[in-house]
Amino acid sequence: MMKKIYAICFVICCMLCLFACNKENNAKKIDLPVDSETAETDFADMDDTAKESDSNLELEKKEMKLAHMEKNSTVTEVYAKAEKVDTKFMEMDFEEYRQTEGIISDFESRHIYWPYPCGIIEASDIFNNKIYYSTWSREKENVVEIYSFDLNSEIYTLLYQYTVNEENEFYWFNELQVNENYLFWVQLTVDGRWVLKELDLKNKETRIIREYEEGMQLGGISITLTDQYIFWYEVSKEHTDYLIGKIVLYDIEKKTLEYVENVFMHNPYIRVATFNDQIAYFTLENNRKVLNISNIEKRKTTARVVMSEGKTGMISGFNDYFVIIYDNKNMHSNIYLYQFEENSYIEINNPDLIFWADEYDGKVFINHGSQIYFLDIDNKYKVHLEKKEAEANRFDYTFPRRTYGSNYIIHFFDQEGSRRGFYVITQ
Repeated sequence: MMKKIYAICFVICCMLCLFACNKENNAKKIDLPVDSETAETDFADMDDTAKESDSNLELEKKEMKLAHMEKNSTVTEVYAKAEKVDTKFMEMDFEEYRQTEGIISDFESRHIYWPYPCGIIEASDIFNNKIYYSTWSREKENVVEIYSFDLNSEIYTLLYQYTVNEENEFYWFNELQVNENYLFWVQLTVDGRWVLKELDLKNKETRIIREYEEGMQLGGISITLTDQYIFWYEVSKEHTDYLIGKIVLYDIEKKTLEYVENVFMHNPYIRVATFNDQIAYFTLENNRKVLNISNIEKRKTTARVVMSEGKTGMISGFNDYFVIIYDNKNMHSNIYLYQFEENSYIEINNPDLIFWADEYDGKVFINHGSQIYFLDIDNKYKVHLEKKEAEANRFDYTFPRRTYGSNYIIHFFDQEGSRRGFYVITQ
């Protein structure tokens, strides 16, 4: 019952925002710190009634001979200080910030109104000055489409079509991510299957990366794309107020899967936090929550921090200097910035719930309904982005996403629902 509730809540949340605008996998495991096992991966096929140029390809089943991810012999556990660092931020708008002496800002932001052709846009991404988005067709009620929109030439390109069968009248495209050669997305069917798919942008072939039958994956699949991998959380065991799962690594070129086992999950909707070749995640060890920073290329855990009681939640972003952890509860948000060098927290309290917090350009970006702002931690500034335009048009912002190409894309809509589009931040 809980599995159905998680999936239904996820879809309802997405629908409200937009309309207002396992089988046990036998892939190689990377246990911490236990030695990993190697086995073949079982991949499901699926009948995809899409364009003729699309086809389903069976993923390569391959054993991977890689060192398991273990703690470096020089890494010792650090116990985070319980006391917080009180920090006051001076508020200003973005233009004032850019004109402040000593500030170098190399990113731009703008509103882009929803393009034609589109119906209801479900998911989006931005890469190489193109916006990619999935939408229900304006011409055919039973067709879902994925387009690219070139921001320079304003040319639309249809990349993919999916025709919904009569018995499968509901279909949801989510979690769109793109890089130079591939486009990835997640499909949810009316019978509760979650399907992670890949489109080769050069030869236009599609393949199924992973498919979960109903009840096998709480909350769906939330993906993070890097140069070499796609990451997502997979739920293994439910507890009363938390989950134990694994991080799945899909190697884009080798077409193989690996696992990081026994990962603590605050909820099933979180994405894997990445920075350069590293991932950050929690483990639960002897009733202690331990922050792990692991280098994927070296297959080594490079830092372990035992967190202070109450200073945990979702890891939403990090860099070499701090980790962003936030927790929504009791109708307000607590944001904790754990600083590695100082071994201390900066605690930021929000009176209301935030939609997301993330690291971008060395700053903490926060999406809070009608507000988008970032915190310049070094200079102690709280900088509002497009505050005047948002207030004048009564804009709300949802579904923020830091993209593979070091950009940021957010859906926006006015409260009457007549003006919708993308708010993009580009470097």
